[in-house]
Amino acid sequence: MAGVEPTSGKIPDDPAAQVELALDGMKAVVNAAGLELSNVVFVNPYLTKEIPMKVMNQHYARRFEFGNTPARATIEVGQPAGRGAH
Repeated sequence: MAGVEPTSGKIPDDPAAQVELALDGMKAVVNAAGLELSNVVFVNPYLTKEIPMKVMNQHYARRFEFGNTPARATIEVGQPAGRGAH
């Protein structure tokens, strides 16, 4: 789930906004399947150098109940064409 604005396709300059958009998109997909974020069991966040791990961790933690967070393997990738988390 890319951290882009769904209507414009614009990538926000703020890393926190990118993380929020990616998590919003993930939640929308999960809800469309009739599930909740509490049903997610594993997540693979992909981060570029422009998304600090601390920012992603803070926003990720707000979305999940403590003790009921999905397993996670965070992957740091080189900069893709363009910028932002993809």
